[in-house]
Amino acid sequence: MDTPDNNTTDTPATAPATSTALQKQPRYDFLPPDTTPEEWETYFIGLDNHQKHTVVMQDAFLHLYAEANSYRQATRALGVAYSMPYYWEHHGLHRFKERLVQAHLSFRERLQDTGLARIDKPEGNRGSDVLLMAMLNAHWPERYSRDRLVVVDTGLKDFLVELKKIGARSLAAIEGEGTVTDADPVQQLLDMAKGPAT
Repeated sequence: MDTPDNNTTDTPATAPATSTALQKQPRYDFLPPDTTPEEWETYFIGLDNHQKHTVVMQDAFLHLYAEANSYRQATRALGVAYSMPYYWEHHGLHRFKERLVQAHLSFRERLQDTGLARIDKPEGNRGSDVLLMAMLNAHWPERYSRDRLVVVDTGLKDFLVELKKIGARSLAAIEGEGTVTDADPVQQLLDMAKGPAT
């Protein structure tokens, strides 16, 4: 596991946080992806007290961030400067950026859990479904975005193309701009849906 230089200063000078969100030991919910809890514990033990405090602050921040996805709310709850997580991220302190990604993944799964709970219990005052879907679109676009690629069965695609042609011809005939050449458009569509004659 890569470790930062233990001689660096972890945080700019600020008043220590007095939040009850702080623990004396690191949590293991948001570790860098290639790190086990045992490796993280070994890393943590090798830090000086100031660096340990920074790791504990980061862990508390990551838990709060995973709940609200908000730097503002998390830093207020901890009683630290709004710029603190940006500082940690910019300087790569204790692999904060990688751990932040893990917290964001947790947040988006929480959004999905909220949506699934609404499906299971659709009644009651539960908030805005539209807003929840917008949040899922924004935070998990590869799964929930309307713009993602959808693979369509080519047989269905051909059927829809033919349906559009029949509809256009029928509309032209109704409007007097053409003649109906299809004996029965509905029967023709039904025949197409059955597939080729054998």
